[in-house]
Amino acid sequence: MIPLDVDAQKTRTLLLYLGLAKHKLDQREHARQKLATQISQLKKISTSSIKKRITELEQDIVEALSREKKIKTAQFTEEEHHKELVKKIDRLEKKLGKFLDSKESRKKRIQELEAKIKQRMASRKEKIDDIKVAIKNLENLYRDAKKDKTVSKMRLKTIQAKIKKLKEKIKAKKL
Repeated sequence: MIPLDVDAQKTRTLLLYLGLAKHKLDQREHARQKLATQISQLKKISTSSIKKRITELEQDIVEALSREKKIKTAQFTEEEHHKELVKKIDRLEKKLGKFLDSKESRKKRIQELEAKIKQRMASRKEKIDDIKVAIKNLENLYRDAKKDKTVSKMRLKTIQAKIKKLKEKIKAKKL
């Protein structure tokens, strides 16, 4: 069972590099064993065929050295490539973190602005509703005052002017 904090992709990459390194070490060991066998055979050889065996041995030594050199250079380049990939991953993780932080802050700001707008719209709606109630009260008052003969025409005009003023105020608030 793999713990949750282990990155599966990085684990696969690590295992791949370990496998490649093991394969190269096996090749190296094989070349050394081959060389050791030839040296032991060389000891058993008669002097007449020594020159032939020496040239073969020299070729095998050159081959073993070149393989070992290739292994070292390949391993070095793979390590450099791996380091470069790790650096890129780290940079991308940092950028992603910054992006997510800015995204969250942006989302928070948007929510705050929406709340302010809703609050203002609600207060505006309340004001409009209050004005409408005031208009209805004034209209009722105007109707009652019109029926009452003792109320002066000046008072009726004042009430009518207030109603008109409140209606204009509602039109202005709706815009």
